[in-house]
Amino acid sequence: MPATSDQGRSMTDSNQPIPPRRRIRLSVADCIIDAERVSPDLAEIVSVPSPDTGLSYRDIVQLGCQQSDDRYPIQAIHQRSAMTTYCVEIHAAQPEHLSELQRMIAILGGRCEDWTGTLIDDASDWYPDRLVGIALTGRQQLQTILTAWARQHSPASWFESE
Repeated sequence: MPATSDQGRSMTDSNQPIPPRRRIRLSVADCIIDAERVSPDLAEIVSVPSPDTGLSYRDIVQLGCQQSDDRYPIQAIHQRSAMTTYCVEIHAAQPEHLSELQRMIAILGGRCEDWTGTLIDDASDWYPDRLVGIALTGRQQLQTILTAWARQHSPASWFESE
């Protein structure tokens, strides 16, 4: 059983506390990206960043100094993940259909985020045409999962945005 510090965190062999994974916000151009601290100067991206940022889900990035608005700039990419971000427009007749797609992608170790709310003013009512950001390891994996999802939820459909 590892030793713990006064705050109850585990200690490494060098008696340095292992920091808890704390959710933070990264600032990249005009985008805000969610990440979790993995060390004092590194964070792992836990949201699906826009392809325009050059970042991917699960990238490990080196942090700059915290800005006054509690966001951190990225100094460098420390370790690239194997994930690629795909922008996909889907037609999901029910909210549960989108939830099912998110679950199917999570099983494969990827992530699917609904970006529609950032594009339309009133996302409170269900709008079946959705823009989603999907992080997976390859286009074949994307096509396979979307085809299987669309078969289950007819009249669901999808196409990859440019």
